[in-house]
Amino acid sequence: MSSAHSSVSPSIDEINKKLQDTKLDSYLFLPDDPFHLQSSDVTYKIFLPPTNSSGDIYHIISYLMLAKYKNTKLPLIQLSHDGKKTSEEHESQMNTYLQTQRCIQFAKHLGFKDSFLPPIDFGEDNKYRPNARYVKVADYLKENDKNENIYYCEQKLLTTLISYYFLTHGRVETTTILNKSYEKWSVNEKINNEIKQKVQQEIETIKTKAGSKPLIIIQYRYSSKANNNQNIDEIEILNRLAKYLDQKDYVTWYLFVDSRAKESKGISNIDNKTYCFPYEIENHDYGKLFHLEFLLQILKLKNVKGIIGNTSGCLDLAAFVGHNVLNLHKFDNEMNYQSYRIFLQSSFLIVED
Repeated sequence: MSSAHSSVSPSIDEINKKLQDTKLDSYLFLPDDPFHLQSSDVTYKIFLPPTNSSGDIYHIISYLMLAKYKNTKLPLIQLSHDGKKTSEEHESQMNTYLQTQRCIQFAKHLGFKDSFLPPIDFGEDNKYRPNARYVKVADYLKENDKNENIYYCEQKLLTTLISYYFLTHGRVETTTILNKSYEKWSVNEKINNEIKQKVQQEIETIKTKAGSKPLIIIQYRYSSKANNNQNIDEIEILNRLAKYLDQKDYVTWYLFVDSRAKESKGISNIDNKTYCFPYEIENHDYGKLFHLEFLLQILKLKNVKGIIGNTSGCLDLAAFVGHNVLNLHKFDNEMNYQSYRIFLQSSFLIVED
């Protein structure tokens, strides 16, 4: 197994020779063009530690779509989990096992099932914090992958590579590629039609309420798990935003992208709203596909001006398929990884503190 170094490009053999004993998280190989994996005899693996959310799948799939468009060798995706195998659907009750299942199903419906390796099962010990989980996965890969021609990248790198593509190819070209790729989602004819019909009903309701007025979607996500520091705890903040937009003769529509078992009074008092999760058909949750189809179809309305929301993978997906996106992000006093990552994402959305 091998690790490798960043942007200045010694040969892969030189990297292997120098870094045989280096830890996974110390070095990273980036070819001159990250979408051109240069060596045909090397396997590239993107790994993700156990994570109690599934928003990262949008970055993984978007990278695979862009790489496929460039006709490059696709990396393999290695997910992992350490949660009990259950069937809970509400966000507050989900664990890392359920999140990996959601990710793999979403990938399958977009034609990337073969890119995903069987998830690593670390059992049911869910006490590890993120850094410890990262080390646990790294140690596992070092111990179990003995092939020297394997190169690893932590999933977060994909945000950098996607941003690189936006910067070098432009927003219009990049979102056109991604939009057309995401439009190809499919389960089967019956499920496809049911999801599309439900989304179209929502779109028709929005068209009736908005008329020809400019339309803003307010996408709201609350999570007790991932990015919980980005929660907007008081819905009244967004209600004030909606009131301001109303004074400017805009119509606002709330898009709720979490599956809380209970909603706040502020949410229940909102009339203009759509829920994405869970969206069940025959005891299967197709919320991710409902949300995706909603984004694809609402984008076709000539009066939709953009989407405003708090930080989440769901908001990134809106930007990937072509929406104008304003990301309300809470920055910490000290810069951390997530702060730097959100700045990278400013290549495809607008960030507001």
